[in-house]
This record gives sequence, C-alpha cells and structure tokens, in this order.
Amino acid sequence: MDIVIEKGVSLGPKTRGPGKWQRILLKLDVGDSFTISEVNDPKLQQLRSIRQAAKSLNMAIESALDDERTRRIERTG
Repeated sequence: MDIVIEKGVSLGPKTRGPGKWQRILLKLDVGDSFTISEVNDPKLQQLRSIRQAAKSLNMAIESALDDERTRRIERTG
C-alpha cells in the first residue's frame, strides 16, 4: 500500500465543544467559587479535570478543603 502525502490539506475545524468543567468555569468571574464533593473521589480525578479545563481556558484557579469531604474551587485569574 502506498501512502499519498497531501500538502496543505488540514483536518478542518474542531467539532468538539467545551467539556463539563469548561462550561462551569466559563460562568465564573474572578473571585467566584464553587464546591465539589470528594466522598467518592479519593484520587482527586475531579480536581485534576477542573485544573486541566482551567488551563485550557487560560484561567487561574485555587482549591482548598472546606472540610474532609468538600473542596472549594475559586477562579483567581
């Protein structure tokens, strides 16, 4: 099988829209915050996803534990 190289042919526009956490973060103004439950998330996957979403939107966030089961996420920039 021969491979044909096509120069100048792009993939086209991205078809995926913003994800769950990106949509939530886009609603926040600087200084706004929300909480997430960590009861069923011992490996902090939610927090990692939120941090990645913020990074993809060029936003700064901080997080802190409110108590043993709840984490507060704040948009700082």
